[in-house]
Amino acid sequence: VAGVELEAAMDICTDGVCLQNGIRYFNCPPNKGYFCLLERLVPDQRCIASSQDSKSSMREQGQAIMERDQAMKERDQAQEKQIEVTRERDQAIKERDHAIMEFQQATKECGRILKEWE
Repeated sequence: VAGVELEAAMDICTDGVCLQNGIRYFNCPPNKGYFCLLERLVPDQRCIASSQDSKSSMREQGQAIMERDQAMKERDQAQEKQIEVTRERDQAIKERDHAIMEFQQATKECGRILKEWE
């Protein structure tokens, strides 16, 4: 899939944000960004020397986008794991604090009992 900026605005176009996943892949004016399959693109002869170079470039760009998406997915997974680890740590701290409080209460109770025996 490739994102292209059209010369004329169209109602079905975006500003470079994919409507399916909400991810911004490129910036362009509103209603001029369009996503399509690489196979359907035709090089604009006004801008490029050869269609072969264009196809190669588009494939490289598509590969770069897929690699970026994979890196973003891995980053999101790492962030989710960090959130999970933080929640587990917070729970362990609560449990530790509760155990300390119970120990302090038991120590006070033992002290009270010892004073009664004196």
